[in-house]
This record gives sequence, C-alpha cells and structure tokens, in this order.
Amino acid sequence: MYGRVEIDDETKRKLSLLLKYYRKKANLNQRDFITYNGATICSADTYSKIENCKIIKSNSIYHYLLVQIHAELTLPASWWQPCRRTFQQLLELVTRYELQALAKQCEALLQLLSEKTDIFAREYRELLQLMISYYENCSDMSEEQYQKYMELYPVFDPSIQEIIKDMLYTYTVHRYRDTKKCSSVFHRLQMGDSTSLLNILNRSYQAYYEKRFLDCFRDSLYLEQQFLKQGNYNRLLDVYDAIVLLYVDVQKEAYDNEYVEKLFAVVRQHREQLHPNKYLQSLYQCGMLYYEIGQYEKACDYFCELATRDDYHYLPAALMACILCEKLNRPYPPEILRKPRYPKRFPQHVLTYHEYYRYKVTQEDVFKQEEYFLKHVLPVISNEDRLLWEPAQQQMEQLIRQTKHYHLKKRLHMN
Repeated sequence: MYGRVEIDDETKRKLSLLLKYYRKKANLNQRDFITYNGATICSADTYSKIENCKIIKSNSIYHYLLVQIHAELTLPASWWQPCRRTFQQLLELVTRYELQALAKQCEALLQLLSEKTDIFAREYRELLQLMISYYENCSDMSEEQYQKYMELYPVFDPSIQEIIKDMLYTYTVHRYRDTKKCSSVFHRLQMGDSTSLLNILNRSYQAYYEKRFLDCFRDSLYLEQQFLKQGNYNRLLDVYDAIVLLYVDVQKEAYDNEYVEKLFAVVRQHREQLHPNKYLQSLYQCGMLYYEIGQYEKACDYFCELATRDDYHYLPAALMACILCEKLNRPYPPEILRKPRYPKRFPQHVLTYHEYYRYKVTQEDVFKQEEYFLKHVLPVISNEDRLLWEPAQQQMEQLIRQTKHYHLKKRLHMN
C-alpha cells in the first residue's frame, strides 16, 4: 500500500516539518511516535534526523510515519506543477486586494482538491479556506492557526509562502500592536528577502516601525511607481499611509505635504475602486493623521464615524474617540461606548482602556474613577506606547488634580 509514490528530496524536507508539527500536536515523544503496531518504523537516531530535515533514502519510512498522523502521500510532486500558475495568480490577487476574485479562485482550487486524500492536498484545503476568511474579515485567524503557519509556511509553494507571510505579519501588527513582536516575526519569516510587492509593502512598514525612515521611504517610492502603473489604488492607499506617517513622525508640520494630498485624493477620486475594507482603513488613517498634527476636532469626527460603521476597526477608533471627546470636552456619543462585538481581535490593554471610559460614564465618583484607573489601566499601558501612554498620563494627572492625591504622581514614572 505504501511506497507507491516516489518522494523527492524537497518533498521529504516538507514532510519533516509536517511530521514534527503533528507529532508535537498529538503530545507524543519521538520514541512512541516511531512505534507502529508494536514494531519500530525506524531508529530514534534516524527519526531525529528526519525532524531536523535531513534526507533519509528510504521512501517507505516516510510513508509509514505518515500513518502515525493519519495521513498519506498519494500525489507525486509533478502533479502540483500545473498548480503553480494558479498559486502565482492568488498572490497577484492578494497584492491587488481583489478579494472577490481571490475567493473565486480559491473555491476553484478547493474543488480540484476536494477528493484528494494526499497530505499536501489536505493542508492546501485548510489554508485556502483560511485565506478567504482572513482577507475578507480583516486579518482574523485563531491563535492555533497563527502558530501552525509560523512553523509550516515552508511546506507550501513559494507564491503561497508570500501570502502566508503577509497574513502572519499583518495579524501580528493588528493583534499585538507591539513593535518588538512585529520585528521578531518579520525576521523569523525572513521577509527582508522577499521580492513580492506584497511583502516589500510590509517591509516598508517594518522599516517605519524600526525607525529606519530612509529604507521606508525608498521602498515606498518604488511601490508607488509600481501600484500607479497597475492602477492598484487599494495598495496605493497603504503606500501613502506609510509615507504620511513617516513625514508626520519626522516633521510634525508636514500636514501640507504632497503625500497627504495624494492620500486624500485616492479616497476622494477612487472611492468606487477601493474595497470597503480599505475605505474604512482610510478613515482610521485620516483620523490618525489629523490626531498626529493636532487637528483634534477633525480626528474625532473620523474616529466617531468609523466607530459606527466597522467592527474590525471599532475598538481602536472608539478608544481614540473617547480620548479626544474628553480632550475636547465633547459628550461621548453612545456608539463609541458599546462593547466590541469581537473582543478577542484586540489587544488586552486596548480593551481595558476602553472599558475604563465605559465605567467612567456610569461612575461620577472621581475617587472610584482614580482607583479603577490605577488598578486596571495604568499597569497595562507601556510608556513605550506613545499613542496611548501620553493620554493615559494626562488622564491620571487630571484625576490626581481632582482627588488631590499628589503622592500618586510617582506612579506615572514607574511604568
């Protein structure tokens, strides 16, 4: 039954990663894993070499080890060759952010693979389903999926690897909002070596996060040229976001910069060509732009509007709206105080800070507000998070002035 399909060296390396992942998932040690019906499939030393991606000559060992993870290899490597063009098309569709066409192409591939029992067919089916939901639902996946593809992305076609890297990196950016975590994932995935426009775009953002501003600007200018040629306004919006953030960070008075006007021009002139996700993203970025340059009224308007329209950006937009409403002495609109529909999408410190405002509007006692803020909010906001630390610091100082608990000021310097 086993051994009918020849296994080339590249496939053996990919199988090594799959065997290791599923063995660990099943909580089996190596010695138990190599035992099949009371017999030993291979020596412990041989299996250790397999998990370290060393090539073992015997095909049958790989076939029998696959039985241990309830899988089989039935398709030769040559079967996948015609699929490579389709994989390239998927990468192109993700790069253009054409999500309807992406879903259609994924469904066609799923149909092709539906009857295949091969382990790689199984893995592609699972990944294609995730791709459809991930991009349509704005960077949403489970933590289990995230950890799985961090380990297994090399088993897929090179074009698909580029898509997986984009998914993993953008998930990290949106889920953790932590510069060090983003940097770790970026380098672990070797994204600096990527040549796809999709991940050059991510590289430009990572350069910005790491304050390598010249690298960010150089990549962004190259991407602007490419996306203008393609008429790819969805991704052009991402490029202008990066350049505007760069100018604002370096030069606070850059609100009249040409790229600010280019950003607004894409939103105004190409509204119909923007995917709804990207249009909503543009509202958030416009709000952040106005916030960074001190035009708080306009920023607040953008964040309040977004909070009424979008579940994915809801919590960051609602929190910024709360911060600005307080700063501007505006009443809090009810829509910015509702509980998020999908709380697990957002970092805990953002959830906690937003919950404080929900508590504050129901609790007039300033001493209890101060107690709540000290107990729940201040411990989770890092002073390295400039966006939230500065308003949190201002909020605490305001509470101290009202309660006259001046001894608490030292708490602001302990974070």
